[in-house]
Amino acid sequence: AAGADTAYADAAKVAPSDAEVFWLWGKFLVDSASDAVKREEGRRHLQKSLSLNPTHAPSHVQLGVEHQKDGQYDQAVQHFARAIQADPTHTTARVQEVIVLALSNKCKKATRKARDILPTPKLGEKLLGGLAYVFETCGENALWKTTLARAMEESPEGVMQLGEKRSYLFKYATALVKEQRYLE
Repeated sequence: AAGADTAYADAAKVAPSDAEVFWLWGKFLVDSASDAVKREEGRRHLQKSLSLNPTHAPSHVQLGVEHQKDGQYDQAVQHFARAIQADPTHTTARVQEVIVLALSNKCKKATRKARDILPTPKLGEKLLGGLAYVFETCGENALWKTTLARAMEESPEGVMQLGEKRSYLFKYATALVKEQRYLE
């Protein structure tokens, strides 16, 4: 890890005004940090990226995730909104935003926005898992179930592990049991 950190430092010396370099360096540090000091350093690099390019969507997404981890939901939503404003097709930012809205008990807004995202083709199992989380959290059981089914469709092996280490198939079966139905 120290070698990678040095490589990013060297890249920043060569390209001191490149937002992408500081985003990559910051993302590396926050993703691999074993202590709060390195994580904070990573956040500073992400902020530097935004000072160089205020519309750099990936930096906004990463800072949004960092605020989400700290329970600072309003700040997280602001960063996701800025990422979406910079790149309206940034699906990860859109899904992260609705997750944070659900976490902050803004379910009406979260489900409305999640419904708008759902028709997007080929979201992939991780983003669909995020949408399923929103629908489950906000009590939208029918949408939760159909989103889980779509995640299984897009990942036929159905082995994507969720936070509780349960597969989509397990979650889907749980949804059916809640409706007093069973897999046939």
